[in-house]
Amino acid sequence: MKYWPSLPVVIQAIATDADTTKINAGDALTAAGTEGARSSRADFFKSLFVALEKNSQSKFGLIPRDFRLSDESLASLANCALDHGAEELVDGAYVKRLRQRRREIILDERAVE
Repeated sequence: MKYWPSLPVVIQAIATDADTTKINAGDALTAAGTEGARSSRADFFKSLFVALEKNSQSKFGLIPRDFRLSDESLASLANCALDHGAEELVDGAYVKRLRQRRREIILDERAVE
């Protein structure tokens, strides 16, 4: 055992590693769902929008190019998937605002480029 470091040295090395580590998302789907400072329902929708886009035929997926869910359909899907109770239900207006905000962000990013 003379070649192995002592337990305190190992723990200190792990602590130093953890303190200096930077965490990055491995793919666009994870990045979309985890970019916010706090978790929110919007994170679920951001990830859903990215997943739908990523799996569209324009990206060599199986979802037809002209496939589009209504805001109400997306709200119902989220309410079921997230098992929302009566007090937490998302409506179509909420989804519409998220989509509009997302379009504005995309347009702003393109304008900067």
